[in-house]
Amino acid sequence: MFRGGTKDGFVLKIQPNAFETKSFPVVWATFVGGSGEDELSTVSAGLAGSVFAGGRSSSKDFPTTKNAFRPQLQRANDGCLIQISSADGKPQFVTFIADAKATTSFNLTPINEINDQVTEVVATRTGDVFVTGWTKGIDYLISRNAYQKISKGNTEPFLFRLRFSR
Repeated sequence: MFRGGTKDGFVLKIQPNAFETKSFPVVWATFVGGSGEDELSTVSAGLAGSVFAGGRSSSKDFPTTKNAFRPQLQRANDGCLIQISSADGKPQFVTFIADAKATTSFNLTPINEINDQVTEVVATRTGDVFVTGWTKGIDYLISRNAYQKISKGNTEPFLFRLRFSR
């Protein structure tokens, strides 16, 4: 992944018994980010071979993948979700979580406004990945049977489930 901003996230994999055997503990490590401020606030191991991380980014050059829901930064800060190979630390799926149509009712200076953030990712061994956080709007992800289909405030919590295959 890319490193170069004022703040970048990182993920690393440590050998299971490295501290007991006193060997070098790091299997791989990677930065996650672009030229702006990027941070990761959660990580979860799921399907065999995958690690999922989430957070937020303000980088216009954040390295998303071709299959991303949202390949580009939509506002000052957008939530992000990353799937990383557990074997080598290479990104498999990287997307922004944002909605270009979202608006706010406050007059905030855009550079200081955090619009979306992924705060928790829980991945299962069956391929389900549950993502939660808060947003100014992610209308494109709302399903037909959603508990709440429209935003009733300036910032809303969200929860969605993705299914990844082996």
